[in-house]
Amino acid sequence: MKAYPLKIQLAIPGRFKFLSLPRSVAREVCSMLSDNKVDEKTLWAIELAVSEAVTNAMKYGCPVNGSETVEVEFEIWSDRLEISIIDRGKGFDWERIVSPDFTSPKESGYGIYIIRELMDEISYTRSEKHNVLKLIKYLA
Repeated sequence: MKAYPLKIQLAIPGRFKFLSLPRSVAREVCSMLSDNKVDEKTLWAIELAVSEAVTNAMKYGCPVNGSETVEVEFEIWSDRLEISIIDRGKGFDWERIVSPDFTSPKESGYGIYIIRELMDEISYTRSEKHNVLKLIKYLA
């Protein structure tokens, strides 16, 4: 019997040149899942959601020369994959995030919307020391 969760942690500098690392780890984590629980469409969704979340953490949570780190934690459960993106920025008002107005499109501001559309559950918590955006994808 497998022991759950299996946890994989990644800490990266808050600079955009490191953005491909969490996507690559997400792909590897999904490939390790037994029984082919993640098809190509789901894999793409997970990679894109992780990329959007880490981009936001780098942009807003590490604003000073990228000197802070962003942590990405993957927890593999028997029925789901939980991904937490952690930064130490000032945070944001989760309740004020609304769906974008597609009648008047903008260049940016779609990250949370995209993540909500791609993942099964998302949540945000803020403590005195850090922000945590948790993404959950249920497996077949």
